[in-house]
Amino acid sequence: MAKTFVNDASGNLFNTIRADYNLSSDRKLAQALEVAPPVISKIRSGKLAVGATMILKAHEELGYPVKKIRELLTEKPTVAAAQEAAEAVAA
Repeated sequence: MAKTFVNDASGNLFNTIRADYNLSSDRKLAQALEVAPPVISKIRSGKLAVGATMILKAHEELGYPVKKIRELLTEKPTVAAAQEAAEAVAA
């Protein structure tokens, strides 16, 4: 059975990846991960969990370290970290 992670930190993961790769939208994130845009939306809204397949896509398509992905998915984002990620994406 594939391990899934609680959705609370998925925004933290996606925001960090967007900032690190200078992706201006979730649509561009979806393109980079080679998934349909609604997949990102469903994960962000809690209708779909981040699973092993998404972790592998982030690693294989973007070269993002699996260890970093797991850390981002298990830590609770702070308000300051969320604001920093949002500012980085907006810039």
